[in-house]
Amino acid sequence: MAEIRPFRGLRYDPEQVNPDDVLAPPYDVVGEAAEAALLARSPYNAAHVELAPGEPEGRFERAAEALARWQRDGQLIRDEEPAYYLYEQEATIEGARVHRRCFFAQLKLAQHDEGIVRPHESTMAGPRAIRLDLMRATNANISPIFSMFTDPARRARAVLDRAASAAPIFEATDDLGDVHRLWSIADAADVATLGEVLAESTVTIADGHHRYHTALDYMAEHPENEAARYVLMGLIDADDPGLVILPNHRLVRAEAPADLLERLGERFAVEDLTSELPDGAEGAAALLARVRERAGGPATFGIIEASGRQLLAAGRSFEALGEAMPAGLSEASRRLDALVLTELILDPSFGIDAAALTAGAVDFTADAREASAETIEGPYSVAFLVNGTPVQQVIEVADAGEVMPQKTTFFYPKLATGMVFSLLDE
Repeated sequence: MAEIRPFRGLRYDPEQVNPDDVLAPPYDVVGEAAEAALLARSPYNAAHVELAPGEPEGRFERAAEALARWQRDGQLIRDEEPAYYLYEQEATIEGARVHRRCFFAQLKLAQHDEGIVRPHESTMAGPRAIRLDLMRATNANISPIFSMFTDPARRARAVLDRAASAAPIFEATDDLGDVHRLWSIADAADVATLGEVLAESTVTIADGHHRYHTALDYMAEHPENEAARYVLMGLIDADDPGLVILPNHRLVRAEAPADLLERLGERFAVEDLTSELPDGAEGAAALLARVRERAGGPATFGIIEASGRQLLAAGRSFEALGEAMPAGLSEASRRLDALVLTELILDPSFGIDAAALTAGAVDFTADAREASAETIEGPYSVAFLVNGTPVQQVIEVADAGEVMPQKTTFFYPKLATGMVFSLLDE
């Protein structure tokens, strides 16, 4: 099964930088305003490398120069001995404080058809090309991939709990109030236990599909580099109570057909809740609550139109929806809300099939209030509010060798960039 190894992590020296100022989210969730704020916060913020900012010409070389300069000047230090690294996150999700623990390792790359490291979403060519240029310039993994493993005996959790009993070697709090802590795990017995647990498990990618694909491309370019056969991976037990998947609501620019309700009526029971719910953001929150009431049942969607109309479309039954889905799909995929939305609504009514979805015909947000505002006041004609995808369903789809539509999942919190970097030189 999966093969991992400890590594000599490159990490910030908390004596040389302000830990709160140097972390950054992964590249794919940073907008322009957030980018400017991160870059201004500290000349050592990880965004100076992760985002390769500035003029296009030479951007990746400048990022590599920054990484090398921070090592020379002491802001970054490299551990003398290989280790795994426990990473604990403490975040507020919908008003509740959530704790989550994973650990960083170098994971040996495997092609998707080997069934060892399984994707659950497809990727786009553009982001892969950018990440490959950054890897070429830095010869490093700057931001980690986030993946799930299974550990029925909870042996890995025991190792992580024991490691967390000591003082962390790095701790930072970000602008959202989320806390990030890091520990080194170098004890030989603990290192062996973590390796044994992963050797008995497959790995399912949660976040970082583009980064994993990029690592495969980089390995193919550097067959002589043994380190290029590995990638920086944040690994979490799929049963970790802090593993949360938020919904990724769909924002559609294409005009809705005039007979949308009639089209939906064949497979969905549609309620017009416009007069019953508040307007705007409060209405969106209330509509999402109605959607959540039906989580676990046949696919249900909240629909917000640019006119302000708010609809609830609930699948009549699993059988009614399943009969209309493409032949050959596993039961897990047939019951996947995001795929039902694509196949039974977006494609036939908006002309947005899986290829168009991957090409960017739909935008996404995890915030129902934002979805409402962007539709009623912004450029979108309709928003679809969806339920979050259960962790077990992600694994079942991967077990079936299938992938989900783009942005089906939104794992939160994201793994911060800057907790530890992995140099591909040994």
